[in-house]
Amino acid sequence: MAGRTRHLITNTVFGPSERGETQAVSTDVIFWQQLPDQPGPQVLHAGYYRSWCVETGARWQFRPA
Repeated sequence: MAGRTRHLITNTVFGPSERGETQAVSTDVIFWQQLPDQPGPQVLHAGYYRSWCVETGARWQFRPA
């Protein structure tokens, strides 16, 4: 049976970076679950994503790398 991953991304915060740019930092937890062998999810990774954002007109966009 194939397993599945679930990505739980929470608590995204927009704010200034050390260089004065705007960044979005999101906390994430990635789970692996293989039913029915592993009915409970197993944590594979916990950490954060850091994305750089720019305000363009009336909206925010992710800045290309």
